[in-house]
Amino acid sequence: MKNVKFREYMDRLTDEIRNEGSRLDFIGRFVVAWTLLSRIPLPKKLWPSEMPTGNRTLPLAPLAGGLLGLLVGIAVSVVRSLGLGAPGSIWIGVLFYSIIGWSLHLDG
Repeated sequence: MKNVKFREYMDRLTDEIRNEGSRLDFIGRFVVAWTLLSRIPLPKKLWPSEMPTGNRTLPLAPLAGGLLGLLVGIAVSVVRSLGLGAPGSIWIGVLFYSIIGWSLHLDG
């Protein structure tokens, strides 16, 4: 049963990726999610002409959050490779995330 549902979702995703209109819609939804979670601007040509609804945009929030996490990880790795110790690298990562990510999720 789970494999059937998974296959349905994968088929639908494959159809969206292959369809040019769906691809533009996917990019537009990602831009909205990225803008919600990040301060890093994206080009205006990628913005959707109509604002998509939240139930279509928020499923892409984990993708945007994952990319933000990847950027923070790269920043921490670069600082660590420059010779700053682990505590300093971690604090640089927190600072970097607070700058690029609207300081979301720093309450923990």
